[in-house]
Amino acid sequence: MSESEEHRALVRAAEEMLGAVYPSASIVVDIQSAPGAHLPPTIAGFRPDLLVRGEVPKAIAEAKTDGDLDRDHTYQQLTSFVTYLEGLAGGLLVLSVAGRCADRAKTVLRFIHFELGPLRTRVAVFDQCDLWLLQPDRVTWCIYSAGGGA
Repeated sequence: MSESEEHRALVRAAEEMLGAVYPSASIVVDIQSAPGAHLPPTIAGFRPDLLVRGEVPKAIAEAKTDGDLDRDHTYQQLTSFVTYLEGLAGGLLVLSVAGRCADRAKTVLRFIHFELGPLRTRVAVFDQCDLWLLQPDRVTWCIYSAGGGA
């Protein structure tokens, strides 16, 4: 599917941010720079925008523009990715959005987290400035700090 420039910018920003969080990991992005370029694998029928790999996937990021955030397809993708990470050793799911959509994105992830109840998988919203992690109380969000780990 053809992606917009805004979507690509959200993906690239998430790639840069996660590269700083996981400096020794390999990052695979779903932006094909040349025919045959390596892409993230599909997970439960969905290809994530970004996959951070170590020995096992450490993080999955999905970028959403304003119009895509409230779609059922987005909810299914995010639910599948959380379920996948939870089935492994856990990890981090990041939803990359424009700052104006951050509160809505937090609400979407809060409902998914409440519904699934993951124990080992963290969820976060990247608003192009800060990485917001949902806290164990499933209500509050805090800004990621390098000492706090993801």
